[in-house]
Amino acid sequence: MNPLDLPDIALEVAPYLKRRDHVRCAYVCKAWYRSFLPAVWEEVSIKSNPDGVILKGPLPEVLERHRELVLKLDAEDIAEEQLNIEFPNLVSVTLSQYRRSTVITMNPSIVHLRLYNNGAHFSSTFWNALSAALPRLESLSVGSGVMFGFDVKSAFWTACLPLKELELDTMVMGSRLVPDGIRFPRMRVLKLDTSTEASAEEQIGLLCLFPALEELTWKSGKDTWTQTTIWESFSEKIACGTWPSLQKLYIQDAIRDGHVGAILESMPQQPIKLMFASSSLQDLGFSALRRHFDGLRSLDFPNCHALESPKVVEILTSCPALEAFRGFRVQAKDIVDGKPWSCLSLRKLAVGIVFDEWEEDLQPLVFKRLSDLTRLQHLTVGHGVLLERLQFQYSLDLRLQSGLGALSRLREMRHLNVTGTRQALDKEDIRWMQVHWRQLEEVGGALNMDPTVGEALEIMLLSSYYDLSLYTIDSL
Repeated sequence: MNPLDLPDIALEVAPYLKRRDHVRCAYVCKAWYRSFLPAVWEEVSIKSNPDGVILKGPLPEVLERHRELVLKLDAEDIAEEQLNIEFPNLVSVTLSQYRRSTVITMNPSIVHLRLYNNGAHFSSTFWNALSAALPRLESLSVGSGVMFGFDVKSAFWTACLPLKELELDTMVMGSRLVPDGIRFPRMRVLKLDTSTEASAEEQIGLLCLFPALEELTWKSGKDTWTQTTIWESFSEKIACGTWPSLQKLYIQDAIRDGHVGAILESMPQQPIKLMFASSSLQDLGFSALRRHFDGLRSLDFPNCHALESPKVVEILTSCPALEAFRGFRVQAKDIVDGKPWSCLSLRKLAVGIVFDEWEEDLQPLVFKRLSDLTRLQHLTVGHGVLLERLQFQYSLDLRLQSGLGALSRLREMRHLNVTGTRQALDKEDIRWMQVHWRQLEEVGGALNMDPTVGEALEIMLLSSYYDLSLYTIDSL
């Protein structure tokens, strides 16, 4: 007997497979069909056009037939009558361009809800219905230009009172963000990206209403490079213990070096995840960052051009717990001459690796250093604006003749991105990736500077992926 014919064994195996593999397994035989069908229907994505024609995902009648298996639902442009279904075990829902509350009120088991409606104006009736219908709701994400009138704010914030996580993405809210007397003692995660008339002081006041925050993502919508008082006030609030449990901080505004240093010096807890998207991370900020090297698990500096190459190498050789790092660029010679990596648990690395004209012989040595990061799953070796800035420099050459073969040790590789680099891969290089990176799911960027060759290589790569569209879940 095949061990996978035993339902208990199949249930143990299923979480380690991708959804396309679940579909393939369900087609093997009746025993496997019964075992893998729940995994096939666990997460459903459905999209229709303005006329109600389903463009992606199962037909409503098929969805109805398997409703008890659906745990996560992503619906875009779906008419209300097409989602007039009760899903008894539904946990997570994402709704795009959907203004009614029917699917919400019919499914009180929802724990996570995401609403994305460009320019939509949800009424107070909608938020009152949501608050009454979802007693288990823990996280809410609302965004993409959703507008809030003054008459709606009270109903919206009342619906948010029991939440643990809240994401407000590009919100249009006006001033007086929260009615008087409302606080959020249960909220642990707040992601705030506002297009707002509210002043910096009002936004700081809003943040103070969430005293139990462990994670904060914030974009103020202000010119914070010149209006520096917002960061002085923010660091003062941190220093006086406004958020005593804060350990994950993601700042998407441009901040001066001194303010980065003040914020990091003031944090009451050892931070484990940090992002300063466009900050000037120089001596003061980096000196404060060093204090936290031992416990950091994630560092994200995507547009910090002032983060010099030696500092990037210092991070990678001094942060033993680091699992994810993103920076602008690092010089190949600094990688080769640097100390051994300390971040051997690194799973995501995104940084432009550049070579001067006379350093092409360093390519194999850089590949050798990268081969020590055996847990790596995501590797980005370029940057969207890198090519514009590298007039007299070269990028990492991902060809076998330059040393790609050393990366055969990276058996967990899933995502490779070469955007912003100059590549000249051929079929032999792609075949090598297909053989040695069996879990590879995506390759981004131009694989060859010749568009015709690059397109052929992309087609070759796609042929190695199992396309879910080849298997229709409507027949399962």
